[in-house]
Amino acid sequence: ESGTAMTGPGNTARTASRAEIALALFGEPKRFTAFIGALLLLTLQFQTLPVDINVQLLPLTTALALLFLPFIVRDIPRSPILTVIGLFTGYAVLHSTLALGVDLMANPGDIRFYAWFRQLIALLAGVVTYLVLRSGLLAVEDRDVIRFMILGAIPSLLLAGLNIIWGTLGLGWAGEIVTSVRSVISPEGYTSPMRATGFATEPAALATSLVTAMFPIFLFELGTRRPSMGMFFILILSLLAFSWTFSLTGVLLLLGVLISGVFLGPSRKLLAIMVASFIVLSIAGIMLIPGNQIMRHLSVLGAGGENISFTDRYYSAFGPFISIFTSWSSLGYGLGGIATHFTDVIPPDVAREIIWAKQEGLPSLTSIFGRVFAETGIIGWMLFLSMFVVAFRSVAALLKAEPSPEKRRLYACFRIGLVAVVFSLFFSIGPYHTPYLWLWIALIDSRYIIHLRNTRHGTLPDAVPRDPDLSA
Repeated sequence: ESGTAMTGPGNTARTASRAEIALALFGEPKRFTAFIGALLLLTLQFQTLPVDINVQLLPLTTALALLFLPFIVRDIPRSPILTVIGLFTGYAVLHSTLALGVDLMANPGDIRFYAWFRQLIALLAGVVTYLVLRSGLLAVEDRDVIRFMILGAIPSLLLAGLNIIWGTLGLGWAGEIVTSVRSVISPEGYTSPMRATGFATEPAALATSLVTAMFPIFLFELGTRRPSMGMFFILILSLLAFSWTFSLTGVLLLLGVLISGVFLGPSRKLLAIMVASFIVLSIAGIMLIPGNQIMRHLSVLGAGGENISFTDRYYSAFGPFISIFTSWSSLGYGLGGIATHFTDVIPPDVAREIIWAKQEGLPSLTSIFGRVFAETGIIGWMLFLSMFVVAFRSVAALLKAEPSPEKRRLYACFRIGLVAVVFSLFFSIGPYHTPYLWLWIALIDSRYIIHLRNTRHGTLPDAVPRDPDLSA
């Protein structure tokens, strides 16, 4: 028996190291690391914990990443993506600490400090999610990555299916199951028979998760092999769940990803067919189900009215840029600084409407694209976007070097996932600790690290001619 001896007056104790714990449970460290990666993938659809948290929602994947951080902290391989993330995080922390000091000297108060601390924890939790997920994915095979993501989505999709039955047929037992499950899974989330939410906090969040996390996986499966009956059922259920969210955000996000896929691949012909089919089916579905959420939004806009949801998303994404000459957004207000400078980056009359509609004590920007600019300024915003630039370059290097057509198709689907995340930065992803923000960055980075290791040890096969359907 081994351990670190701890002596004291009258007692002696032995404590096992973290490595020994992992060895005792799984036989070897790699199995434990693979277990971490699998668990994080399986829990992606759980966007909250079953805990009543008034200000910040904590996704289950993020909570597990924080739990497992001690087990991977001693073995964090370096990479270009990690370097850029480290630069952004370091700059954001230092910059926001200085901005906090300036704000507290000008207007002392607990709200500013609390908002800074909340955003600081959210940012660090997001980085931890990336680190732990990346470490776990290094030990998970490509086929297992796909399998775990699909398995993890099934419970949420089944609940969404019951939501559809509840809304279309009015069956009370289906409604009782949905409301009972959601009262535990997402106690503060939106639940309605007329819009599916699955395990997400709201319909738009479910639509975003299906597009950013699951669509690239389904695209790979459709382009690689003929789907089995089980996969076909999951695909149909996913399509129905997405449709029943009636999320205009989801529709625009999926349309943008599909059009991008026509140019980036893989399976450009398939994606072109998907674009045409999606447009036709969307129009038909919206017209056949009158009074749905999308039609209500479009009716208000068509009549010249104002939709507070659209207003919020628009000004959250672009307000800090519009006010660049009338505020200090180009320099940045620091993490959490928007809580006390909301009307500086958003027109006061619009800000009042947004605050009233949300009924929130601490106003914030719902778009991380605008939030990063308003909080960290031009320098921090450029560092943040550099994470995605480096990720795109990493996946391009993988596509260029990988000889296996199937793996290259998979990496092209990873790139589509990254494109989906970039689109969602504008109107879907808000908090730094959202796992979908880091999922494809971590997955691409893990495969790039493996590629570097194989190249260093001379185990990389010779390159073969590139498939034009997979190239950029």
